[in-house]
Amino acid sequence: MKTDDESRHPPYIVDIRSQPDALQALLDAGWPQECTRLLESLGSFERIVLTGVGSSLQGMYPAYLRLAAAGLPVWWEDTGELLEHDHGSITPDTLVWVTSQSGESAEVAELLDRLAGRPTVLATTNDLDSTLAQAANAVMPLHCGAEHTVGTKSYLNTLVAVGVAVEAALGAGVPDSILHAPEALDTYLGGWDDQLGSISDSVPDASLVVLGRGPSIASARTAGLIIKEAARRPAEGMSVPQFRHGPLEMADDGLVALLFAGSDRDRALNDVMRHDLVATGAHCVWIDAIGSSPTVIETPALTAPIARQVAEILPIQLLTVVLAERIGAEPGKFQRIAKITRTL
Repeated sequence: MKTDDESRHPPYIVDIRSQPDALQALLDAGWPQECTRLLESLGSFERIVLTGVGSSLQGMYPAYLRLAAAGLPVWWEDTGELLEHDHGSITPDTLVWVTSQSGESAEVAELLDRLAGRPTVLATTNDLDSTLAQAANAVMPLHCGAEHTVGTKSYLNTLVAVGVAVEAALGAGVPDSILHAPEALDTYLGGWDDQLGSISDSVPDASLVVLGRGPSIASARTAGLIIKEAARRPAEGMSVPQFRHGPLEMADDGLVALLFAGSDRDRALNDVMRHDLVATGAHCVWIDAIGSSPTVIETPALTAPIARQVAEILPIQLLTVVLAERIGAEPGKFQRIAKITRTL
């Protein structure tokens, strides 16, 4: 039986609004001992390869940066590229950490078939009966429940599941900010109509780029993905340095640049980009947990590592709703693709 929320809203919006509950379910369930034991031995592997496709891959990016900063031999690779062009990076002594919401994506299934049990496989997935879960040495469930269209709950829970697991592997516990995140998300989404109105006022119709630095690159790239998926609108997500090395040339009054403020160490450099964009006449929208003006979109009040990326994606999800409704489309409704991609 459908709930009142499911009856009144498209499935994509139901998924967005149910993210606080999905995250709380993950936190309540905790991390399986088999995963904890495996991650405690990260230093024993010749290398660590993090892989996935789409938002599953992007959700692992902050954890990749954390592992790299700790001096571990870590790769972060699109599963499709890993299959065809970078398979030499997997050795018998590699930990292959695969994330896939369904556990059935074509690239993931093919990779598992080719690996044939040679390296150790750690799975992060929402389906414990999936091909991925059944082939893995250890499984980290996402606990996000059914997801209908574009990745929302699964992306957010991937950020937290993988991020917290890496922190634990490096000797840290669950950050307090993550424990408070479901409440902060719920408060933010509780102002649904006001948030949509503010975002709509801040983002005019124009060419879109989404920019970030460090862990917020995950937010920028996922934004570029889901704006195309959920709103059928061209958008590109990239790092601030990559944008400066060329694409900045196209900045003018026909460009909207969504710029994540980022962490304390990145904020000053990102602010330089903001001023440079404004100087070209581009419409630069600063995405941050603080501040309120026509050129600032507020996120939930979460600013610690891992939690910041959880907060950053929510206004982007709401933006996809705004953009879809502007063209009279149902946000997040697939017409040409399906929830699970089964073709290489």
